Amino acid sequence: MTKGWVELVRRQGLQEALKLLGSRISTGAMIGRAGHWLFARTGDGLVFGLGGRPEPGETLVEALRREIREEAGLAAAVQDSPLTHLFLDAGPLAVELPERETPRPAFIWRQQTPSSPIDLDGYVCAVYRVRVASGEPISSPRDTVEGFVWLSSRVLAEGGPLVAGQPGVRCPGLAAGKPLTLLGSAAFAGAWLRAGSRPGAASESDH
Repeated sequence: MTKGWVELVRRQGLQEALKLLGSRISTGAMIGRAGHWLFARTGDGLVFGLGGRPEPGETLVEALRREIREEAGLAAAVQDSPLTHLFLDAGPLAVELPERETPRPAFIWRQQTPSSPIDLDGYVCAVYRVRVASGEPISSPRDTVEGFVWLSSRVLAEGGPLVAGQPGVRCPGLAAGKPLTLLGSAAFAGAWLRAGSRPGAASESDH
């Protein structure tokens, strides 16, 4: 499956090849700064990556830049990842996508369990490393984004239960001790770091 899918990327492009993996195509962001990674949150502690589905005529990268601007008020520079980790039915599996797809995603995930608090059935998401300018994210009027969370590389890579205010977890506007539930790209981020990404590497390029 994987070898054939990578060949399909070469023939038809990433965006078309993703349609073979899921019925709902989306993009996500790994935004790193000073050893921490930025995610969006709801008021009840659901944590998820910035990003969303492309609009008609948009590329994945165009959609991601737009979503980050709309959701967090940040200008994004999408970075290339020479290796892309696949989290499909099993994984992770590292593959090298064609250079003509640059910028290439850091990882691609497909929802594997039906137990998510939100409906992710059929979702497949290409997650890119993203660099943003200095400044803090600003919540948009969107109902789903009520604030932001900064999680350290160590906390993400270690996994385990998370609460607001613990070491390595910064949640402006959320009461200390509030349990956090990682969804979507946020849920796969720790496995991506453990799979071979260098924790803290984002901070080296973001200074």
